[in-house]
Amino acid sequence: MKKSKYINLNRIEFIITDNCTSHCDHCSIPLEQNRKVINVESAIEALELSVSQFAIESIMTFGGEPLLYPEIVCQIHSKAYVLNIPSRQIITNAYWTKNRDITEKIAIMLKKSHINDILVSIDAFHQKYLSFEHVKFTIKKLIDLKFESLKINPCWFDSPEGENEYDEITRSLLSELSKIGVETSQGNIMYPQSNAVINFPKKFKRKINFNGMKCSENTAANSK
Repeated sequence: MKKSKYINLNRIEFIITDNCTSHCDHCSIPLEQNRKVINVESAIEALELSVSQFAIESIMTFGGEPLLYPEIVCQIHSKAYVLNIPSRQIITNAYWTKNRDITEKIAIMLKKSHINDILVSIDAFHQKYLSFEHVKFTIKKLIDLKFESLKINPCWFDSPEGENEYDEITRSLLSELSKIGVETSQGNIMYPQSNAVINFPKKFKRKINFNGMKCSENTAANSK
């Protein structure tokens, strides 16, 4: 494969699956979407090819819930470690199974696969459907394993200071987790796609006529 002078790739992100242990009201994956799982051999081949052409600094695995398929996730990250990719990140909701013994085994698998950056999705949307107590159990197991980086990655309805029921619930959850020593990342703001538009139509009001509209005006219209 000939290296293109127009591409300077330094990060690779893998969607492991569209399947999930939750069905969050703000999710960007359509409910009717055909649920699939990544082909691990193809993912590893993509890693090897990318590293041969570019200075890859980081990879990320996410979903859906990637750890519905822990063996696939760990194979990808183990390969990334062998290929000397410095940052090996995963985004998870920390609710992989109801079985706590299996949860602990998966956490150990993650450590052995050399994942060094874990972001846990916790907010009002996820915890509407997932047991917060079980998620806390998972996080405590991850803390015990001493990963290089472990942070909560919330999705905000408006902002970290938002005056609404969703952001208030999220702040309460984060406050509880801070007691066990977990940091919080900047997170992200809910964006207008799929379930979010269906379940929160008043948040995403759109102007129908886009003729002559500036990009900044369009962004403002979609965020009101």
